[in-house]
Amino acid sequence: MREIKLFEIPIYSMKENEYIKRCYKYIDDKSSMTTPDNYEFFHEYMENTYYKKRPWKYNQIVGYITISFKDNSIWFDEYCTFDKRIHAIADRKHIIYNMMLNGHHFYLKSDMNNNEIKDEILNWIKGIEKNIINKPLYLDKELFLLQLKSTDIREMIGSDK
Repeated sequence: MREIKLFEIPIYSMKENEYIKRCYKYIDDKSSMTTPDNYEFFHEYMENTYYKKRPWKYNQIVGYITISFKDNSIWFDEYCTFDKRIHAIADRKHIIYNMMLNGHHFYLKSDMNNNEIKDEILNWIKGIEKNIINKPLYLDKELFLLQLKSTDIREMIGSDK
């Protein structure tokens, strides 16, 4: 049967405020190693090089939760890195693997309306966030929640009910 990807939710290595804190600690530490005359110039250079050119939103993603429809069920899959230490300032890419969330799906009953489907998806996401996403990893649900609110799941999967 066909598979339809409904949503992807990014998993970040840390929350944005933690990323900013770590970046500036790194920048401050490196800048303090220079001479007082050069400090301001070097600090600005480091800020432009390490913080402004490497925004959190695009450089700290270490995985995804995908939500899809197949075999008359809504499926949840986690793709994430096995790396234990993830640095805010790093030049290394983290390889993302399918973490094989066996059994993470629910059967789409024919009498479920759109709101019931959305509520069930939210319950599963809350459970995955609580029981599977290890701290300090951060599941950024902001865009997903906005999309879910305005999406007709039944229409997306091509179901009349």
